Amino acid sequence: LIEYGIKLNVACQTAFIADIEVQLTKKEWALLMFLIRNKGHYFSREAIMRQVWEDGVYVSERTVDVQVARLRKKLGSEGSHIVNRTGLGYAFV
Repeated sequence: LIEYGIKLNVACQTAFIADIEVQLTKKEWALLMFLIRNKGHYFSREAIMRQVWEDGVYVSERTVDVQVARLRKKLGSEGSHIVNRTGLGYAFV
């Protein structure tokens, strides 16, 4: 699967940019896949928490912001595809 400059190997849960593997945590991978699979759709922090974190695990809404920031940083210039719109939430565009 290729989204812009990001190559994803779903079977191995690995991401590559310019053929260099990007080391992602389990949550970063889950967040990236959720956003890419729903490309163009905006999700609130709460909706992302329900989809990416397991039931019964408590995380604050700010945890989503931290994970998004880390993911953007690891993706470098490709991280700019993860956007936030006030009142709507996060999306991969």
